[in-house]
Amino acid sequence: MMLPATVFALVLSLPLAAQNVPSSSAGAATKLETASTPALTKVRALPTQEYATDDGNVAYKIAADNVSSIAPELVQTRIETLPSPHPRMPHMTQQKRVATVDYAAVVPLLVKAMQEQQAEIERLRNELSAMKAQAQK
Repeated sequence: MMLPATVFALVLSLPLAAQNVPSSSAGAATKLETASTPALTKVRALPTQEYATDDGNVAYKIAADNVSSIAPELVQTRIETLPSPHPRMPHMTQQKRVATVDYAAVVPLLVKAMQEQQAEIERLRNELSAMKAQAQK
C-alpha cells in the first residue's frame, strides 16, 4: 500500500550553517521569545495513524494536515508541478501545494518533550520522598 505524497514524506533539513541559523557552539545565544505550548503537550496532541506496510508490518505516520493546527513549525509546504493531463499539450502543466511533516524538526521537539517529562518525573519523585519522610515522623 503506497501512501500519497500529501500524507507522508520524509523531508531532510539543511545543516544549521546552511540555514543561516546561529548554532550554540558559535557562541550566539539566540533564543526565540515565544509564549509557546510546552513540547510535551504538543507531542501528546500529535495524532498518529497506523497503517500496514507492503510487507504486512504495522507502521505509524503523522499526517501534515493534522499537525498544522498543533505545531505548524513542523509542517513544510512546497509547490509540486504535475505533468499535463492532455497528451497533445505537454506545456500545460498543473501545480499543487503539498504539505509534508518535517521529521527532522520533530526530533528536537521529541527531545524537549522528554526533558520536560523527565523534569516532571523528578519533581514527583522528590514530592513522594518528602511525603514518605513526613509519614515516617
